[in-house]
Amino acid sequence: MPQLHNSAQHQLKERRHVKKASAPLAPGGEAPNAPQSPPPGMAEATPSAIRAIAEPESASRTTPKSAARSLRDGASAMLEFLRALLRLPEPHPTRRYPPRSANFFTEDGKPHYHGHRARLRQRFLATWPDGLPDYELLELVLCNAIWKIDVKPLAKKLLERFGSINAVVNAPEARLREIPGVDDWVVLHLRLAGALAQRLARAELNETCVLGSWSALIAYCRTTMAFRDREQFRVLYLDQRNTLIEDRLFAEGTVNATPVYPREVARQGLALNAVSVILVHNHPSGDPKPSDTDVVMTRRVVDACAAVDIRVIDHVVIGNGAEASFRTLKLL
Repeated sequence: MPQLHNSAQHQLKERRHVKKASAPLAPGGEAPNAPQSPPPGMAEATPSAIRAIAEPESASRTTPKSAARSLRDGASAMLEFLRALLRLPEPHPTRRYPPRSANFFTEDGKPHYHGHRARLRQRFLATWPDGLPDYELLELVLCNAIWKIDVKPLAKKLLERFGSINAVVNAPEARLREIPGVDDWVVLHLRLAGALAQRLARAELNETCVLGSWSALIAYCRTTMAFRDREQFRVLYLDQRNTLIEDRLFAEGTVNATPVYPREVARQGLALNAVSVILVHNHPSGDPKPSDTDVVMTRRVVDACAAVDIRVIDHVVIGNGAEASFRTLKLL
């Protein structure tokens, strides 16, 4: 009986061995529990560093240097894999992308824009006041508003849009902000430049006789009003020596009309002890030709001022780059 029992156990073991050997193969001809082989070409494309990390050597043969080398090689291999996955171009060993022109670098090997602002400031101081072209002068103003980027394209774009520095610094804020790159700081610095220009023009006008320096008067009016997007009506009050007492802004209207009250013009003249006045208003359209409404309004102001012995010397209409005088046109 013990012999038969041992024989049965032996036969059972043989049957189990046969079943395991005859198990169906997985797709590709491999047993289900057999180790999976890498995809075709993976073994050739995978660097040795990845295989070294996947199949590390025994702990007895691993040293700190070899471990660091394996990690470094593994990182390089991972970077190569990601670059191939994203199809990124190989970096050029000696040249930055995008390719630069031959004059991109200076003689000392630095990019041409290094020290550009310092050189621009030095050139401005050496050639002050008329040494720089308009776009570089505007660029110098913008350098204080925008740091660490090239503002020359923005300066050229502003001049291209508005035509002159005077038009840029006096342009409406809404139109300035239509240009990409114009922010609060840019608007602030342009407004500051415009205010300085107006103060300087007015200071020159205050120091001379208005009638003796008509060009200074026209320059001041252009700086103050020529590029406004709405009509303004100003009155220049003069004393006995034809020196400017006050420049009073009486009204600011729409794009083609301004309400004027002749009695207010005369009343302010009495308060300032003015002897004469010069009326000035602008045409946002750019055409300085007086309209019929301008002629009627001027006659009403002349009559109101004549009642209090104040003389209206002239009425000047300021356009964009041109002006018209009522006295020259014999309308006054």
